[in-house]
Amino acid sequence: MATAVEEKVVDLEHDHFYDSGKVTVDGATMRCWKAGGHGDQTFLQVLQNSCNLVAEQEIPNTLKKSPKIKEKLMI
Repeated sequence: MATAVEEKVVDLEHDHFYDSGKVTVDGATMRCWKAGGHGDQTFLQVLQNSCNLVAEQEIPNTLKKSPKIKEKLMI
C-alpha cells in the first residue's frame, strides 16, 4: 500500500475502493472483520478501517494497471 501512495498511483482522498464484505480466491472465501463489509471507501478510509480485503485484492489490481509500476517492474 505504501508503494501505491509513494508512486502516486492512488490519491488518499479521491480514489475509492469497494469492500463487499467477502472475496473468493481459488475457492476459498475470505470475509471482512465487519459484517457486510465497509462499502465504498477512500484509500485513506481503507487504511483507517484496516480493510484487508481491499488492501489485498483491489489495490494490487490497481497497481498492476499503472504504467508507472509496469515500467518499474518491466511487466
